[in-house]
Amino acid sequence: MSYILIIEDHRQYAKVIEMLLDQMGVRHQHAPNGTTAIEYAQSEKPMLVLLDLNLPDMTGWEILDTLRNIYDEYSFPVIVSTAQTDPTNRMIARFQFIKRYVTKPYELSELRAAIEEALELYKVAV
Repeated sequence: MSYILIIEDHRQYAKVIEMLLDQMGVRHQHAPNGTTAIEYAQSEKPMLVLLDLNLPDMTGWEILDTLRNIYDEYSFPVIVSTAQTDPTNRMIARFQFIKRYVTKPYELSELRAAIEEALELYKVAV
């Protein structure tokens, strides 16, 4: 059974995302840093990645590059969840084929809609 990988260093945001995914009935794992995220992803491929860009040990883009080297380049959707609102990161996200770019603080309904949309795309691709 696949899962959603939450890569988020702020525990309060991770906890909110975990509660939302629990309500949705979706299995998930939380990685507070890039090293842990890569370990989790190597042991089991995620069906979706919720990716923060600012992490203590590496950037979200570095994590994404590593994950895409482990698996097919675009084998799972990615939702960026970040406080960064600068246009440069949004442009990078477009080139990285990011499904959604959600800025913090966000409405839970916005995040839920992004997750539901990404999961539908995953089902179609599998």
